[in-house]
Amino acid sequence: MKIGIIGVGYAGQLHSKAIEMINLDVTYYVYDITVRAAKEFAKSHKCQAVDTLEELYNRVDAIIIATPTFTHFNLAMEAMQKGKHILCEKPMSLKMTEAEEMLAMCKKENLICMIGFNYRFFEITEILKKQNQVGKIYHIRIAIKRLFRRDWHNENNGVLSDLGIHLIDYVMYLCEQKINLSTCEVKRKYIEDWDYDSNIVGKTEKGISFELTASRIEKENDVQFNIEVIGTNGIFRYDSRQETTYIIEKNNVTNKYNFNKTQNTEGFFDFTDSILRQDETWIKAMSGEDIKEIATFEDGFCAQKVLEHFISKNGKN
Repeated sequence: MKIGIIGVGYAGQLHSKAIEMINLDVTYYVYDITVRAAKEFAKSHKCQAVDTLEELYNRVDAIIIATPTFTHFNLAMEAMQKGKHILCEKPMSLKMTEAEEMLAMCKKENLICMIGFNYRFFEITEILKKQNQVGKIYHIRIAIKRLFRRDWHNENNGVLSDLGIHLIDYVMYLCEQKINLSTCEVKRKYIEDWDYDSNIVGKTEKGISFELTASRIEKENDVQFNIEVIGTNGIFRYDSRQETTYIIEKNNVTNKYNFNKTQNTEGFFDFTDSILRQDETWIKAMSGEDIKEIATFEDGFCAQKVLEHFISKNGKN
């Protein structure tokens, strides 16, 4: 399998690390709009740099789009027209019309197209989803708080689009239900015209209530990913600041469990590992394995509809 990564910034580096760790027969190439950056990157990684997108398309079977959101549409459409499978970073695009075209092209060309919703690949997700630790879910609370980066926002892409989109998908994935938009309320805080803190409360189509918080913060000690899921059989709690422990409460008895793994990437447990599992699953799906858990372009489109509704609530980004 030959894979091309477009963009050697933060996201591109995560994907390259994952590919180099995957125990599969994969060769990869990198392209960046700054050709020198791609060449410098290739010197310290197990890949080759190319000078043009056309050269990249000629060499590979599949493309990872690890560039800012406003570039996703053109890059994805061009790659799909050339018959390339896609793993596109989230969110899918800036506009619903663009996301709709991307989905239609994917279906037309019968390609394996995935959105980078790597939270689906956290080990805690597997515990909640496959082991059904809490029974029937009726409330979810999730918060993600990460440091400001130099590129913490791109064109029309504040924290709700950048981090909140993960949580939107995560709720729908855990509950296997869409969100009832008429029940939702959105509150956002801004620096200039960019939201740096977003809070959403609402319910799914079948009445599961949720609260989602996505923030960019200044203090490293405040970085966190935490989740509480309340169900008919118990309560699941996880806080990335508490080393690697998650808690399950059942019948007034509290049990603590350890993942026996270290934190990485800004203190987020399982973050880099989830990228690895995500990319490996995509590669296996392209190789013909019967894989059902990838976040498809259809999933990305569904999350985009919710995101656009939330953004339009007060007309800011």
